[in-house]
Order: sequence, then C-alpha cells, then structure tokens
Amino acid sequence: MDVVLDRDAFLKGLQMVHNIVEPRQTLPILANVLLEADGETVRLTATDLEVGARVSVPARVATKGAITVSARKLSEIVKELPAASLSLKVGDNAAVTLRCGGVNYRLVGMLPDDFPAVVPAAPKAWLAMEAKTLREMLSQTVFAVSHDESRFALNGVLFVIQPKEVRFVATDGHRLAISTRGVGHGLGGVTGIVPRKAVAEIMRVLGATEDVQIAITENQFVMQMPNFVMTARLIEG
Repeated sequence: MDVVLDRDAFLKGLQMVHNIVEPRQTLPILANVLLEADGETVRLTATDLEVGARVSVPARVATKGAITVSARKLSEIVKELPAASLSLKVGDNAAVTLRCGGVNYRLVGMLPDDFPAVVPAAPKAWLAMEAKTLREMLSQTVFAVSHDESRFALNGVLFVIQPKEVRFVATDGHRLAISTRGVGHGLGGVTGIVPRKAVAEIMRVLGATEDVQIAITENQFVMQMPNFVMTARLIEG
C-alpha cells in the first residue's frame, strides 16, 4: 500500500471515526482503524462491534492495499504534522511509514484479516433530513437517555418514522423527552432504539448544512452522507 493524501483531509477523516474506538478492547485489533486504498480514495473504518463508521478520503493511490493502525497513535501523529501532502506507505511486517513536510514517523500496524467487517444493511427506503434538524431533535432528547446499564432498553433514543412525521423519544424512568417534526416523505411505520454512543457520534460528526439519509432495518440503524456512513446495532426493547 502506497498513497499520498492531503494531511488536513486525512485528519478530518480520522476525527470522524476514531471516537468509535474504545480505549479498552478485548480484541486488540478493535483499537485500530482500518485503512483501505483503492481507486482514488483511502477508506478509514472503525468499529467496536456495536457502532461502526467509515469515511472516504481522496488520495493518489500508487499501490492499493489495506492495513490497520492504532487509532490513538495515528491521530496523535497526524495532528502534529504540518499542513502538506502526506505520504503513507506499508512495508514488510506491517511497518507503516508516514512522511510529511520533512517529518518521518514509523508505526507497526496489524494485517486487516481479523478486522470485523462494517457492512451497512440494504434498507428498502431512506429518509432524507437536514443535518440541522437531526441534530436539534437529538439534542432535545438525548439528555433523558438512561445511563443505568441494567435498564438496557432505556440506553438509547427511540426513532419512530411515520409517513408524515418523525418522532424521537428518550427516558430514564424519571424524565421523558419527545421531539417531533413533520416530513414530506417519511417511511411506513419504522421504529428502532439507537444506542446512546451512536447518538453522540451522530451529533459530533454532523455538519451545519448538508443533508443526511437515515434508515432503520430489522436490527440496524444506518446514516449516510457524502463519503461517510455510520451503522449501529439497534437495542432490543
């Protein structure tokens, strides 16, 4: 794998996915971000098996390939690099070399064979929303989500998507928060409980102006916007 990227674009991509990674993992590879180079992009993927995110960053790909690297270490290094073209090359024994503005770093990665696949479901229909509206509705409800792990069904926000209305509901057993918006073209009675961590990540990555698409399948929530997709396993309840 041998690619050249814009440092700022690469850093932005890392910042969109690296919070998914939990600091303590039972599987060492889950502390890593997966880098896949192909065509004219590098895809960055992170997952904790419950929530996953993938972002595509433009790149000049000399040699395609894939590697996983510590999300924390890679983010810390890229933050310190100057705003210039960044060369990333994978050598023997999963050695990763970063070169940018006269600065060189070497990291030891892990082969991607055991990295869990982040596969978005194929929903029958999508709901288009303004990012601003989605963030407002979540901010009006997420504060009421329970942090009591023994009440698992309350550890998320209930999404209720009707043909003409979208409603988000959260409660911790003491407080109840409901946010409702009318929509022109909703979905036919779709519901799902999106976990608290996924809600926090949605609010963090949403921009100010772009439209997003969301969907709920039998067991998965999916959100997509240009060059980015997030998935989350729904809470049963």
